[in-house]
Amino acid sequence: MEKSDLAGNAVTFLHDEGYMAAFEAPAFTDESMVIIGGRPVVDLSGDWRFAIDPFDTGFRQRLFAMPELAPEDRTAPYDWDPFDGDTVPVPSCWNLMRPEWFLYEGGAWYARHVDDPRPAVGRAADQRVVLRVGAANYCARVFLDGVFLGRHLGGSTPFFVDLTARMAGGRHHLLIHVENTRRPDRVPCHHTDWFNYGGLHRDVSLMVLPRDHITDLFVRLVPGQGVVADVLVSDHRRDHVRLRIPSLSLDAQVEVFGGQGRAVFDCAPELWSPETPVLHDVEARWGDDVVRERIGFRTLAVDGSEILLNGAPLRLKGISVHEDDRETGRVTSDADIERRFRHARDLGCNFLRLAHYPHHERVAELADRYGLLLWAEVPVYWAVDYVDAGTRADALNQLSELVRRDRNRASVLTWSIANETPDTDARLAFLSALAARARLLDDTRPLTAACLFNQESRKIEDRLAGLVDIVGINEYFGWYDPDYADLEAILAQYDLGKPLVISEMGADGVAGLRGSAARIFTEEHMAAIYDRQLAILGQAPAVKGISPWLLYDFRTERRQNPYQRGWNRKGLMAEDKQTRKLAFDRLARFYRSDWGA
Repeated sequence: MEKSDLAGNAVTFLHDEGYMAAFEAPAFTDESMVIIGGRPVVDLSGDWRFAIDPFDTGFRQRLFAMPELAPEDRTAPYDWDPFDGDTVPVPSCWNLMRPEWFLYEGGAWYARHVDDPRPAVGRAADQRVVLRVGAANYCARVFLDGVFLGRHLGGSTPFFVDLTARMAGGRHHLLIHVENTRRPDRVPCHHTDWFNYGGLHRDVSLMVLPRDHITDLFVRLVPGQGVVADVLVSDHRRDHVRLRIPSLSLDAQVEVFGGQGRAVFDCAPELWSPETPVLHDVEARWGDDVVRERIGFRTLAVDGSEILLNGAPLRLKGISVHEDDRETGRVTSDADIERRFRHARDLGCNFLRLAHYPHHERVAELADRYGLLLWAEVPVYWAVDYVDAGTRADALNQLSELVRRDRNRASVLTWSIANETPDTDARLAFLSALAARARLLDDTRPLTAACLFNQESRKIEDRLAGLVDIVGINEYFGWYDPDYADLEAILAQYDLGKPLVISEMGADGVAGLRGSAARIFTEEHMAAIYDRQLAILGQAPAVKGISPWLLYDFRTERRQNPYQRGWNRKGLMAEDKQTRKLAFDRLARFYRSDWGA
């Protein structure tokens, strides 16, 4: 029988199925978030020790608590060494590191040494050390020097861990366990239509903060009021935060008490728009702490069937995008994002739908600079468990983390709370809670969702449409649904009195497969569907935006016919992000026509 000094005998670590109970709490949520705001960080990118753990041996045998010893000094057998062995780069997706890990779903351990970033002498006692993980798909558990600190759920939003109490100078050992098991009670659930990459796929870093520091800053333009600033701080005493916006000649105090404060300033800033993406430097200072943001001021409103940007009607010429790359998976870079934006501009777009989960925060930061509007969404997708309280809490937290991360970004046009979800009472209650949370955290943006339409009555009868401000529908007439007359009927009968956005439309086409327009999967067939779709949509007064599916081909295990072989081929460009299909030019011509002029 096996025996372990860390975990006891085999009865304990092989047969006790309650071994994970000790690693479910505490939870890292949006309440522990800290705004980056131009603060310097210690980048932890680079090689980390790595091992997959399909049987949770690291938890069962408590290998996370192993002492650091050279292999020749160990006297007992062990199944994994967090101080030695394979390495992978962080950020990365483990699926693309080795062929045998390509379809691996389960747990894996990341480990590295970190040094206390505070100075060895001086004011270290008055400073805090916070770990920031940009994203880990899906569940992450953090350990420092063998001690479990907490857990985070959600594969696309950042989380923060205060390490101060356990980091007292010198070198420490950081372990992060990540698992990407698909489950029906997760968000998204076990059934999706994109690739389930695993790993630490965004930046990991350390922040050094004063003991008293600003945790959040939300600055925006509110019609009829002016510039409104909300500040959250780490202490509940009565004090003042200094707010400066040099371009507005604003240098004022925001009173804070109970950890928060709000001030309204009568200002008329130069406005941000896709044509003139003006950004203003904003600085908040509290004692030794300073936060700096670049913020665009603009107003958004929905008036009947119109979307208004700075009071003027807006027509959304868009494209949907996944965060997926043939070589790096969900790992992105400024160069990759800027390439995405260039191709969107080549199409004539002013708008991108970021499907189906929060994308990297640099997307919104760069979109602010380049003047592109964004639909940002959480992965409440298809049949999540709308009854389970834990699933709802997970979705609410992912939404909260997304909104708090990106609400200073002028480019974010709308928060999307769902995609193609079934109209049930449980789902309506679930999404009502999400809508209320989004409006509580951000009262400046409309909400949207990809709603369902009744395929028999050809009307949008989805009760979700009553919760949102902008109604989206995903429709594939010409591809999955053959009769374009049904699309015309849906548009003719639309009477909800809200803007309608075609959040998905399109068809699969294999780049380089040429032939008759009657043959599915050819570029000609795909282009013919675009021609017919755009002719119909362009004549529909209800349609205020179009976001075809999608810019690039992307991986999905769900698609396994001879033409797709693990890829969704609805991209206007192939997965090489260079080869354009015929439909690319069809959409570009439409957007550059007088539609929306």
